Amino acid sequence: MEVMVAVTILAIALSAVFRLQSQSVFMASRVRFDTVAPLLAQKVMARIMTAKADQVVSDSGDFGADYPGYTFKTEVTETSALLLGDTSKNLKRLSVTVIYDNGVYRYKAEGFRLVSAS
Repeated sequence: MEVMVAVTILAIALSAVFRLQSQSVFMASRVRFDTVAPLLAQKVMARIMTAKADQVVSDSGDFGADYPGYTFKTEVTETSALLLGDTSKNLKRLSVTVIYDNGVYRYKAEGFRLVSAS
């Protein structure tokens, strides 16, 4: 009887340890994403901000072998601002979404760019 109680206590303790280990792995993955994703989004946003006017378009892709599993999607949409008057027709809203682990993790950054009419 005492052996059964000891085995039961051991099983409960081991299941708690395994649950903590699983939680630690998940949290480490989340922290890594929360650290890497803003930097990758900034990299894509900088590329859009420095591109020629005709290259400011919606796009998608990945980050290659350096960041396997990470993908991005950019959306460029027309927007306007009353304070800018006629200039606002050249205003673009930029959205960069970094995705990891088939959509389990997502990070979104947004900005604006005034694209010259030429």
